[in-house]
Amino acid sequence: DVDSFDPDLFSRTCWGQEELILVVPSVLEVNGRLKNKRMTFEQIRFSQEERLVHSHVDLKEFQDEEFLLLKRGNSAYQLALAMCHNAGFTPKVSAYMDQMITAYYVAADTKSVTFIRAGALDHVRPTDKLYFYYVDDANAVRPIYLYYKKNRVLPPIAKEFLSFMIEKASQ
Repeated sequence: DVDSFDPDLFSRTCWGQEELILVVPSVLEVNGRLKNKRMTFEQIRFSQEERLVHSHVDLKEFQDEEFLLLKRGNSAYQLALAMCHNAGFTPKVSAYMDQMITAYYVAADTKSVTFIRAGALDHVRPTDKLYFYYVDDANAVRPIYLYYKKNRVLPPIAKEFLSFMIEKASQ
């Protein structure tokens, strides 16, 4: 999970990290100004080298755009607000969504930008209706934790599972 649980009740192990990326409808004019930083679905999804070529974008470039945000209470909602605040603006919100993947598909058919976990691109249809940007803000990267209850002794299979997950994350 990316959220924090009560440290008195749960132990955690950092499993890895995820990055929130900006998803922008290709019809928006801002993409023309940011031609050197924008990425297609194929570039962001299939080529790690593209990350080195394309620099992070200042979110302030999108201050005049409308945003699709996840609903209040979602940690991605809080991160989106923090990133916009750090860029010096309050986002104009066109709609609040329940799920990132829903926001992805809505963005493809509207003129609103949104955020999505980079890993979620493994679970959506490719499209040429969107461009993708890495955001220049520390809040765009967040840790993913494996949690387990403190007051219980982990059975051997759970310990093996944790070891397996940590080993796979480091590969």
